[in-house]
Amino acid sequence: MSYEIVKSVVIKDGKVYTRQESNNVSPKDFCSCENPGLTKLLKNNGTIAIYKLLIELSLEGSVHFSVSGNKIVNQLNQISNSLYNDENYKKIKNKVDELENKIWKCEDEKEKDTIREELGSKRQILETYIDQYVRSCFNEKIKIPQSIKQELNNVKEMYEEDLENDEEDVFGGTEDSYANEMLGQHLYDVFNQENIEKIMALNNNMYTVLDINYRNKSYEEIRDQITDKLIEKTTYNIDNLGSFIEVIEDEKEKGEVDEQDIL
Repeated sequence: MSYEIVKSVVIKDGKVYTRQESNNVSPKDFCSCENPGLTKLLKNNGTIAIYKLLIELSLEGSVHFSVSGNKIVNQLNQISNSLYNDENYKKIKNKVDELENKIWKCEDEKEKDTIREELGSKRQILETYIDQYVRSCFNEKIKIPQSIKQELNNVKEMYEEDLENDEEDVFGGTEDSYANEMLGQHLYDVFNQENIEKIMALNNNMYTVLDINYRNKSYEEIRDQITDKLIEKTTYNIDNLGSFIEVIEDEKEKGEVDEQDIL
């Protein structure tokens, strides 16, 4: 079976570069070049989507991570191996495989439709499990103080109120609605310079969580980027705030920050 050997994955300036070569090519070159497919995925879905796809391909056997890979490749390899041996993953995957085999052997079209429906459901469960597993490994959460969480909750309430008042608007409930225009302003107001300082002091993974580059930028520029990303994540389902925000403990809010959380 042919597969790709991946030695390096690098994300730089909004592009994804890989060093990879097919196992049946000799001699192997392993030149580093942009991967347009992964770059497009990065732009549309973020960093975690890239990691998830590579891990899924690894689990399928079409991608092998090199033992002499760079830091990201080594991490992806560890996650892939860990997931492959995860009991819950194996249980769901075995059920998917069982249904796929069953549908090939089935001759009754009505029964096939029933199997297809169950198979679709199990595949969705498997995909969701992989997604959550990968996200948990990369700890994709931005840490914020309780005070900012309260402000975000206020923003959520204002958004829902604005959306309710949008009912007679021809654009109500869409990206162009008054509610979504105001969401941007509400979020921007929450992240003042003091809050940006708190977030920067408490996070060393903000660039992963929100896919932004905050180095050598002014607070104003960082606030713009955080606001834009939060709008992107919350426009259609603001209740998802908790999926990428972690409220820090009280003692950290008072200034006792762990050394590893300092930039």
